[in-house]
Amino acid sequence: MTEHDILRFARIQVLGVTSPQVYLKVRGNWTGGHQENLSARAGNLNHGPAKTLWHCVGKPKDIKKFRTKAKLTYGIDLIL
Repeated sequence: MTEHDILRFARIQVLGVTSPQVYLKVRGNWTGGHQENLSARAGNLNHGPAKTLWHCVGKPKDIKKFRTKAKLTYGIDLIL
């Protein structure tokens, strides 16, 4: 955080927003679709060694289209 960052006025600590948040995962695990804390934007880094694919849905109206694409491409239904 910098002296010009509005988040420095937050009265509580919000993981991933006012301080870094780290998730460690083993190969084969995945995180389902979710909304970030305080609806903030997120940056995700993969420190490998395996490749990672990240997808984002920009508008609520595109969720159905993305769900269909995930079913066809990965055989996963994201909304079960």
